[in-house]
Amino acid sequence: EKYIWDGNGQAGAVGRMDTESLQPLLNEVFKLFGPPGDNCERLKEIITAAYYKHKTITAATQYLINELFGRFGLVVLNPDDPALKALYIPVMKDELLQQVAYSIITQQITQLGAHYKIQAHPRNINLFYLNGQIRERIEKHGDKWIVLNTNIEWAEEQLLTELTTHPERFSPNVMLRGLYQETILPNVVFIGGGAEVAYWLQLKTLFEHYNAHFPCIYLRQSVLCIDKVSASKQQQLGLDIKDIFMPEDALIKQYVTKNSSGWDTSVEQKDIETVLTRLKQKATLIDPTLNLSAESVLVKMRRQLEVLQQKMLRAEKRKIEVTVSRIKKLKSTLFPSHNLQERVENFSEYYLEYGEAFFDILYEGIYSFDNHFLVVTL
Repeated sequence: EKYIWDGNGQAGAVGRMDTESLQPLLNEVFKLFGPPGDNCERLKEIITAAYYKHKTITAATQYLINELFGRFGLVVLNPDDPALKALYIPVMKDELLQQVAYSIITQQITQLGAHYKIQAHPRNINLFYLNGQIRERIEKHGDKWIVLNTNIEWAEEQLLTELTTHPERFSPNVMLRGLYQETILPNVVFIGGGAEVAYWLQLKTLFEHYNAHFPCIYLRQSVLCIDKVSASKQQQLGLDIKDIFMPEDALIKQYVTKNSSGWDTSVEQKDIETVLTRLKQKATLIDPTLNLSAESVLVKMRRQLEVLQQKMLRAEKRKIEVTVSRIKKLKSTLFPSHNLQERVENFSEYYLEYGEAFFDILYEGIYSFDNHFLVVTL
């Protein structure tokens, strides 16, 4: 089911939105929670406290994350805090007056484009203006700076006064967010997913320009969780861990090959290919002009043999249709919508069954600097 929160008409920065109108939606979501028990009640308690007792999405999110992961020593900052935004005034001022990020990042993107999928593109000014329910881009028109879709505009002196007095009203977009992050909380290493790694590589020259510390960038581990039902199916099908990572069609074909009465005609095709080649040679010896005709006949026969093999494969699949269906079900469970679980599923599904022990399992199993894919059988 799909649940949508429209913000009750609110606009602007999501983190600043009021949580009160979320409560009816959360009550609907809670109806899906189960099975009943301590884990279910504890998760309801955490979510209720987060969104019912905290006025903004930011405060609710900080509470939620601290409740779930605080015992591991997690530190959570609110980057929207005016005191933290004040640390970034020099960069924001430079961006407003000089617009250097656009040319620097564009050059870096040009170099990276041949090797990585570009994750984001810079604008001339990479800042938003936040005030009340306003979250709009800033652009420079002539000697004025304007906030799009509003009547707000400043001359240079007015703009700098606004920035110095209210730095919290200025927000970096995705291109300046990394530099802001490392300004308020410098990291030795940034560990992220594939897209995040590619995104951070776009920013390296921008960090160099501002003489800012650029962290080591490291690809994080991904995790696949195999629940007990899926583990049982995997065992019954005789599949190992590497098998379940195969594309679905390739996995089915492999299974049919191992468990069929002999649909694969590759040996016979090889024998036939030898005979056909001899026939071609014989025809060419009789008359060299027959070479093209012989080759054309051979191509048609090879195609017909491939068609026959595909029909035999489909016939074998029909014979073991129930098993093929189980393979597809296993794949769709472990790789929902052909994606990694981490891109689709929510932690709550596992928390409801295993509680905080689920986080302990992941914490013990993950090695930050290991490039292997972690598979957890629950």
